[in-house]
Amino acid sequence: MAGSIVTKPEFVQGASGIKLHINFVRNTIWVTGARKRDASHLDADTLDRLRAHLVKETGLSAARIANYSKEELEAAISLAGMPFSPPSHKKLKLGHNNGIILKSALAARKQRIVDPKLAADALLILGATKASSDVYDSDADSLDGDAPSSTTTKPELFRNIQWGSAASDYSNDADFPTEPSFDQFVPGRWERLADGTLKDQKHKLLVRLTSKDGRKMIFKNPPPKDWNDQKAITALNKRVSQQIRRNTEVRFRLEVEPYVREERAWICDHLLQGKPANGWKAFVEAFNAQFVGKVLVGCEQPRPERTHSSLTKEIERFGKEFYGKGKVPEIQSKCGRERASRRSQRRSRHV
Repeated sequence: MAGSIVTKPEFVQGASGIKLHINFVRNTIWVTGARKRDASHLDADTLDRLRAHLVKETGLSAARIANYSKEELEAAISLAGMPFSPPSHKKLKLGHNNGIILKSALAARKQRIVDPKLAADALLILGATKASSDVYDSDADSLDGDAPSSTTTKPELFRNIQWGSAASDYSNDADFPTEPSFDQFVPGRWERLADGTLKDQKHKLLVRLTSKDGRKMIFKNPPPKDWNDQKAITALNKRVSQQIRRNTEVRFRLEVEPYVREERAWICDHLLQGKPANGWKAFVEAFNAQFVGKVLVGCEQPRPERTHSSLTKEIERFGKEFYGKGKVPEIQSKCGRERASRRSQRRSRHV
């Protein structure tokens, strides 16, 4: 039975200076058959083990974790709706059944990103289930060299690994759909699903499908050396999209981050009569060196890598009215949303 919720936010300020926004959960809440417990029920030894596990699982510094107060842990657990029953941790669902109400059944990209530096997300990671070594052994040393060039266009960004048994298991027909779905990779090892569950993105590295000519196929996409590397994440998304598009009837477009004012100002400054001053190759490389992986003011996500095609379309789109005249296309202050500033758009409003 779900507990009732106090909708008025509460804030907890602790010794580490972390301020947590929580929905305080009242009454008894039952999750996966176990009674929900907060940090006030945990003894000193259990708290020490929890902090040690957080250091191992999240990469947070031991000094920072050591400063987490019992009250902060309690607030974070309440926020996450997470029962803590060491040493056994189960995969937990957030949603109506445990008193946490999600804003939407469909999680946007920014909502899917898990930040292990946040206490609430760190606790969710603690209770989540890792992909087994049947995919590959995360703790094993990488093989010599980078990932094979046959598996990615950017082998220097990916590990060369020994795949587990799942990478060659064709036994279950249900694992090989003719119309496979694909939720894009997001930065970080973990992904937050719409129901609040955390998913290990290792699972998505193996792409299983039945091709147009009826063949079962498994594509093995190597893991990034750094799961937070936006270049690697972008390359993975393009690769998987290509694998599905070439072998099935499924068609979809990758999520594209619109250009923002700072990027467009750079483009404008590096064009000569509307064209790259030093050629397209140097232009694309210089643009990516300037922006890839950076979080610009007003934006929540790191800027993605741009291709020759992407930059060409951007310049062609705004070249006549803006770039060709040495002007920067106007956009709204909110990151990624363009202002209807072109004459054609203004005319359409008066039709």
